[in-house]
Amino acid sequence: MVVTGDADLEQRCQSLINCGRRRPGDTFEGPLMGANYRMTEWQCAVLIAQLERMPEHIERKRAMGERLRAGLEKIKGVVTLKPEPRVTRQVIYTFLFKVDAAALDVSRNRFIRALLSEGIPCGVGNEPVYRSPLFPLEAPAYRAACEAAGARPGAEAPCPVAERLFEKELVAIPHQCLLGGERDVDDIIEAAGKVAANAKELADAKLERAA
Repeated sequence: MVVTGDADLEQRCQSLINCGRRRPGDTFEGPLMGANYRMTEWQCAVLIAQLERMPEHIERKRAMGERLRAGLEKIKGVVTLKPEPRVTRQVIYTFLFKVDAAALDVSRNRFIRALLSEGIPCGVGNEPVYRSPLFPLEAPAYRAACEAAGARPGAEAPCPVAERLFEKELVAIPHQCLLGGERDVDDIIEAAGKVAANAKELADAKLERAA
């Protein structure tokens, strides 16, 4: 337990137990690498009971993930990601697929905004790790790791594929969308198909700036 009258310290403590995230209105300086220490005793009791359902949830997400992948594969300009063949049991946290902007003639970002307007939760996924302020390229630890790997520590991280995927291609669907039934998955497929079918109109549309 931490009791303090120091607003900066209170904000930092809240960030440390919440994966290093900031709350709206937090003003402390610099990034923090926090952990997931947010669970209460009541939440823990619920979780212990829910763990009995985990195998069922894993199987449902696998099956719904396959249905979603099969449906998205039929949509022009949508590229699905095949599971790694060596994986024997897939536990889906985020379902990812790619938007081929050249094939659709519309950007990934506009595709996502249109999906959101159709009521489908989605986002762009996580940025490349080396772009996070938690891991500054000039940090001594990073430079030492580069030297140990035989790379020049002063060079920019050469990950053009990761950059392209994050900036222009990936769409991320949260895992809870796969815990519903077939109708819920079909809603995602239907919405993606609608957006792709109207890509030309979407590309020409004047959109309001996102909040």
